[in-house]
Amino acid sequence: MGKRIAFVAVIAIIAVGVYFFMSTDGNGEDDSTELPEAEELMQSAAVNFDSANTFQMELRQTGTPTQITEVLDNPIYFDRADAVFESPDRIGGLVNVLFGEIAAEVGLRVIGNEQFLKSPLLTADKWQTYTLAAGFNGGDLLSPEKGISTALVSIENPEMVGREEIDGVTVYHVRGQVDAKKVASITVGLINTDAGLIEIDVFVRTRDDFPARIVLTEPAMVGEDGTPLEPTVWTINFHSYNQDLEVSQPEDVVESDELLGAGEDDVTDDTEG
Repeated sequence: MGKRIAFVAVIAIIAVGVYFFMSTDGNGEDDSTELPEAEELMQSAAVNFDSANTFQMELRQTGTPTQITEVLDNPIYFDRADAVFESPDRIGGLVNVLFGEIAAEVGLRVIGNEQFLKSPLLTADKWQTYTLAAGFNGGDLLSPEKGISTALVSIENPEMVGREEIDGVTVYHVRGQVDAKKVASITVGLINTDAGLIEIDVFVRTRDDFPARIVLTEPAMVGEDGTPLEPTVWTINFHSYNQDLEVSQPEDVVESDELLGAGEDDVTDDTEG
């Protein structure tokens, strides 16, 4: 009798193990068919995001490009950015911009309200103070008024689209609309739309309810000649939460309201050649 009970217990343990393996796809991911409620998932994702001391983010843009500044009356457009956030208010990384026919890489630091840039082309390869995103503070990412978590819990008409995969990571996909004023920090203050509702897609990791990706689609605009423009789409990926990441204070900073940059002849020669 005792051997029979032991045998049954072993079978039960194996069955539970097989069920767990099948339901999580063998890698800890929740692969059950039941989906969480969209609003509850956004609440959980917001709490988890605010708990992070550090993370990495990748900011990408497609569609109509966003002008972020100009040099010698030549517009500079945003291309992409890779950055690290260190709580409470530090951001550091690299921003790729388009300056005429030239693609330039710009070092970026945001320490509280201060913004610093460094680029061979735009700042003579020196760190200098320069406001790239007016009114943006590094702490805005976790701010109760402007933070990413606030945007998540403020989504209107959230819809659970389903379960998907991003780069091999299983995620829940939620879609809705959000007040444009609440998503400025997600694009580090670079988004043009500052009023009305915009489309938002949020992808949350099933294994721990941390945001993996946010996609913002700005309303389509019309060009100066009346031609419809492609909507600007921002894709922001998040990863490496609570890793050993650090954003240092720039040294030997030049105080200037204007980009140091290259001379006008240098810019013209580089653009034409």
